[in-house]
Amino acid sequence: MNLEKYLVLNKYLLSLFGVGEFKELQQKLRDAQTGYDSEGKSHFARVLRSSLSNLKIPEDKLWEYDKNIQSYIEKISYNREISLKYFQYLAVLFAEIVLDNLKNRKSYFIEELNSFLEKYKREQLISIIDKFKEDDLEKLAFWMATGSGKTLIAHKLPSIFQIQLVLSR
Repeated sequence: MNLEKYLVLNKYLLSLFGVGEFKELQQKLRDAQTGYDSEGKSHFARVLRSSLSNLKIPEDKLWEYDKNIQSYIEKISYNREISLKYFQYLAVLFAEIVLDNLKNRKSYFIEELNSFLEKYKREQLISIIDKFKEDDLEKLAFWMATGSGKTLIAHKLPSIFQIQLVLSR
């Protein structure tokens, strides 16, 4: 998949949270407490659920993704304490959303992405990006700063998909 499609996929994922820019999620989560509450739900997921009025992810799905992320952390936290920073949590959450959609509703997901792409192309007045195909979704790219935990994140994700780590500037 070319870089433009990764960027559109990112915009699609942001739209599921009812935001247009990552900075909007960053503002909500940067001061949120790390870890989990007494009910086993992450503070990050609680903040997302309570502060985003246009959240398009059903509440039960958000909690399911949150629980999956917690289980990934438990698996790699053997003999050490690991807690995710908000941007690491969001990276894993975005990957969890994509992987869930690919596994459980691939055809519909691709249709949904292409519908989003067409709307995005009209709004941005661009035409160079072709439709998403199944092959386009075989890799995920993470564009994160050096030292931000890409390797840690890669260990959390199911190994059935290749993961392409993209370094920032």
